[in-house]
Amino acid sequence: MRAFSVIAVVPVAVALLGCPSNDPVECRDQSSCDLAAGGACLAAPSGNQWCAYPDTACPSGMRYSDQRVGDGLAGMCVEDEIVDARIDAPDIDAGIDAPIDAPIVGPIVTNNQLADLVIGQPNFTSEGDRGYSGQSVAGTDVAASAAGVWVVDSGKGRVLGFSPLPGTGDATASGIVGRPALTDNSAIGAASDSNLGANAAAVAYGGNVLAVADGERNRVLIWNPAPTTLGEAADIVVGQPNMTSTASGNGASQMNLPLSVWTDGTRLIVGDRANHRVLIWNTLPTANGQAADLVLGQPAFGMGAMPGSPSATNIWFPSGLLYDGARLYVADLLFNRVLVWDGLPTVNNEPADFVLGQVNLTSGASLAASPTTLNQPSGIARYGNALLVADAANDRIVIYQPLPTTNGSAASLVLGQVDLNTAAISGPNPPTQQGFDSPDSISVTGNLLFVGDDGNRRVVRFTLAN
Repeated sequence: MRAFSVIAVVPVAVALLGCPSNDPVECRDQSSCDLAAGGACLAAPSGNQWCAYPDTACPSGMRYSDQRVGDGLAGMCVEDEIVDARIDAPDIDAGIDAPIDAPIVGPIVTNNQLADLVIGQPNFTSEGDRGYSGQSVAGTDVAASAAGVWVVDSGKGRVLGFSPLPGTGDATASGIVGRPALTDNSAIGAASDSNLGANAAAVAYGGNVLAVADGERNRVLIWNPAPTTLGEAADIVVGQPNMTSTASGNGASQMNLPLSVWTDGTRLIVGDRANHRVLIWNTLPTANGQAADLVLGQPAFGMGAMPGSPSATNIWFPSGLLYDGARLYVADLLFNRVLVWDGLPTVNNEPADFVLGQVNLTSGASLAASPTTLNQPSGIARYGNALLVADAANDRIVIYQPLPTTNGSAASLVLGQVDLNTAAISGPNPPTQQGFDSPDSISVTGNLLFVGDDGNRRVVRFTLAN
């Protein structure tokens, strides 16, 4: 299966059944602190680093988490001087400045690095559909956090959760949405608050909110808080006025084949693919059918025309999404590029500031693999001072380290290929420990990268250097 027909990921974190261990675990950077919106990895007087979250009851505005924090600081207010000196929390005064992670010394991977764990297959050389079981995933979309991993199992109307983070290969799922049980294979019925269409598209999590793009039913389901029981019903639907409607449209409260989604628990961003637009809710929806606040890719709501040519505003099949506190990244699948906005856009159809994968904002050709080109990019993630892009049709993950800031920036590292100028087809047979077949989604938690290897019906994990 090639990238055109599969789904992007929103690189985000997940809450799953069960609770993480309360044993103290130091954080590395802000990506580790995703139990609630605004999490930051802050130093302590001891010199260790622990997760903290906004709390107006504290003079500094931040409180250490009551989970997995040592040095006797669990639940304590963070000292003012620590907050002032932080390197990981968002710079509120700067408006569009990123949460700046301490630069990682040296490359985060080696080219063509071997994966160290596989989910959905018994080993790295197996492939195939394993039916309706807790060990079968399509790998269509993946989202991970310190608590575990959610994986879209496209074709079966379900999203599987693995908690805690798998430590050995071929893990069995512990959670599920879309179906009442891990082995349920009953016919997919009409749309409801606990029923997904056969080809669920994407999953995202942030601030203990889970969102699933139910593409063929033209809607996004939201669990707030994230589900803790098998087959739990969603709380909110957007794109439809209620949980049983499925009609498509291009208004502010409608969707047409949404195939990507991102949330931090405070905002929601949806790639409304067949309308060639991105929808932004500046606050998390709290009512069914709530209208989006902003649209990108179209001049206004109520429009969904296919773009005639690439530009700073046109989008042809939006795929992966990421907002990292400083920049919004949108994988523009069929223009073979990633559009980048400095800050979260504030007006409809705001033009992107620069582009990756093309030399400028008016180019969109599919070019031979190189450090500066992309071919149907479909997933985006951030790790410290590196940006990772799933370059699906080239069967590779390209890595920009340091973070790119200009048109046509060159990637410096690659997974899935021997070098950045190679695009050898890795699928369909046989799967390998380092190759991909349409890697459509990626997600990072801590120093672990999870790749949805859709063509091989699996998720593979890589350990990143720090």
